[in-house]
Amino acid sequence: MSIANVNTNTTYIISNVKAGTVIDLSAGDNRTVTGWAKNGGPNQKWVLNWTGNAWNIKNNYTGTYLSIDGSPADGTRLVAAPAPFAWHIWRDANNTNTFRYSLSPVLLLSPEIDVLIESCSIFVPNTNENIDLYGQGISTSGNPITLWYNWTNTHQTWNFTPGQCSIVLDNFNAEG
Repeated sequence: MSIANVNTNTTYIISNVKAGTVIDLSAGDNRTVTGWAKNGGPNQKWVLNWTGNAWNIKNNYTGTYLSIDGSPADGTRLVAAPAPFAWHIWRDANNTNTFRYSLSPVLLLSPEIDVLIESCSIFVPNTNENIDLYGQGISTSGNPITLWYNWTNTHQTWNFTPGQCSIVLDNFNAEG
């Protein structure tokens, strides 16, 4: 497993610990977010930005943000949206080498803290809802990524691998 520093304004490929699939923004509608086999496309690269109290996760290709389709609850689908959405990253209480993203008020990672991570969980602040690869981590490409109440399985933890930066200019993608 690769170990990476999570830093602000840095591009990452985010893969599920259990399934190995990555967070993928559909090239068909630029809104649907699923787990997909890694192909290195810009729609599978995400830029993490620290806002001072949370992280925003922006798609490298479209400039849209990882968000949710509705209110935070079990089964709410992840989507890409034009407005930034706040996420928290937590260390997994069951495995100190892993982290969880959260929408929780407790923030454990910030750009001021240089932390080596192997995997993380992503939560919605002020909730126990975190990013979950549906079906307890089914590895089939196209599997939905949803929110689900925090529990102790690796389908709710994610690896961050630095990805090559790309810049989107007027709908053209220039590798940087």
